[in-house]
Amino acid sequence: PSEYQQRETEKVCSLVALPSDNSKFEKFLDCLKGEEIVVLDNYFYTSEYQKQIKEKGCKLVCIDDMHDKHYYADVVINHGLTDGRLFDVEPYTRLCLGLDYALLRKPFIQASSTAKNPNSWFISFGGTDYFNLTEKALQAIHDVPCVESITVVIGDAYKYKDNLKKYPKATIMKNLTAEKMADVMRKSQYAILPSSSVCIEALACRCKVASGYFVENQIQFASILGLQRYVLPLGELNKISYNGIVDNINDYDFVQLKNGNGYDHNWVLNAKGDISRKCASLESPKTGIVLDVYTNEPGVQVYAGNFLDGSLTGKKGITYNQRASVCLETQKYPDTPNKPEWPSAVLRPGEK
Repeated sequence: PSEYQQRETEKVCSLVALPSDNSKFEKFLDCLKGEEIVVLDNYFYTSEYQKQIKEKGCKLVCIDDMHDKHYYADVVINHGLTDGRLFDVEPYTRLCLGLDYALLRKPFIQASSTAKNPNSWFISFGGTDYFNLTEKALQAIHDVPCVESITVVIGDAYKYKDNLKKYPKATIMKNLTAEKMADVMRKSQYAILPSSSVCIEALACRCKVASGYFVENQIQFASILGLQRYVLPLGELNKISYNGIVDNINDYDFVQLKNGNGYDHNWVLNAKGDISRKCASLESPKTGIVLDVYTNEPGVQVYAGNFLDGSLTGKKGITYNQRASVCLETQKYPDTPNKPEWPSAVLRPGEK
């Protein structure tokens, strides 16, 4: 165990250190008397190992975020999923799913009246951050005029610390206690984070969060957070541009964007069905490519790929992340059949 783990453990109980090799599994079983509640929280605990613990007579709780094995546990906790059909369990197993069962440390649960620092940002991508997502996010928001301060939390294994010195708005911190981390989050108005426990902690501290994934076990949780509008969804973090986060962070919980999970709205066109008049244009500031739209329809539905979640891959291996594209769908107005005063969408027999 790390020094931090030792300190935190010894606040509540004694710590028994096990070997780092595979002998730790048998040695742990030898410690059990059958009256314990055992909590397993790691990927390498197999179904067979769970069974051995249960055969000792212990109660067993498994903290899961992969649902990739059969569970013999009495309780399985997964705060990132809500569909129990995804789990292979025993008849007696209780599933505790969703954010109601989020495992928050005490400082993040406690209510706070701490005022948010205006236009303050918080960035953290874990202890290693081998994709250097920290600097990518920092670079994208640092020079935006409305961004006043940025707190960046890194770990000991982060290799790019010296790169961060060129960003004067950023305060770099590491090895924070839970209390200090909670204090930083409570004071931060916005956050850019992976879809992991740190994201839940930031939401509990009332941050507006932009979040995505960079490892497999974050994909489904990122999708749920985005679809339920808890966060501004970013998709696959090591493949996206971070530009535009500052502009969009305050819009994701706007009521109309919640209703459509983003832009999925119909615009009434000034062209009024005159196909000789341009009704809409799309232009890429990067390539200069332009799409002009002409139509004899009265409206255009603007749809921004809100339900793409990064699980689909297209030509040339391109990942379809949420809002990776936009559609301009010329059409009659939605609900037209119930609005006789609107242009009709009814086509009767014999009509063209």
